[in-house]
Amino acid sequence: MDTSLCAVVLYYVMNTVLFVLLFISVSVVTLILLAIAFVYGYAQVVMWKRPIMRFYEERSSQKDYCPYEQIPKKMAEYVVTIEDDRFFDHKGFRYDSIRYAYKRNRKEKKIIAGGSTITQQLAKNMYFHFRRSYFRKIIELVIAIRIEHTLSKEKILELYLNIIYFGNGQYGICDAAEFYFDNDVRSLSINQIFILACIIAAPTASNPIQHLDVFWRIRNQWLSVKKMDTLLCRQRMQQ
Repeated sequence: MDTSLCAVVLYYVMNTVLFVLLFISVSVVTLILLAIAFVYGYAQVVMWKRPIMRFYEERSSQKDYCPYEQIPKKMAEYVVTIEDDRFFDHKGFRYDSIRYAYKRNRKEKKIIAGGSTITQQLAKNMYFHFRRSYFRKIIELVIAIRIEHTLSKEKILELYLNIIYFGNGQYGICDAAEFYFDNDVRSLSINQIFILACIIAAPTASNPIQHLDVFWRIRNQWLSVKKMDTLLCRQRMQQ
């Protein structure tokens, strides 16, 4: 009788434990699905207010805009090399960059690395102005994927170069070329193009007017690998 009672009790205990575990699993899955739905919905609302194609058409119709065909090839090469060397291969984001940024942020206990591709940076500059956070990075990723499905790689790079910040209140390569070199972007020398490409990485902290020493450090860092990386970049762009 005691054995039978123990068996019954054990049976009910096991069933209760299994039910609790099942309930927890279902709850976790439900929460994950709700979080995904919220992120996707938030991104849709952001893009609904200002559709990607409309943004492109509005910006490309302005006078201070340089279409891809007129952007110096070296400018495209240098920017891709410095900012996102796998730009022509990925679909808007890179797992390795995200993983590296997460590990670095976790080590520093604050967000200092973003791991953003050029497409994610474009999404940020198109839609966001609030401070860096993991929530914003997730929304950027969702929008970056949509941008990749809406615009070609060439159009993405074109729009990026025409809205990115170059320091000292200058947005886009046309204004930056005029401000720093008093010249049209189409007439810049290779060295001038390389300088502008280096500014993008840290337009405030390393712009050559206020922080020349920091700028030279960044410039020299990339100058040492420029020949090898730009050759590889050129090969990808021609594929």
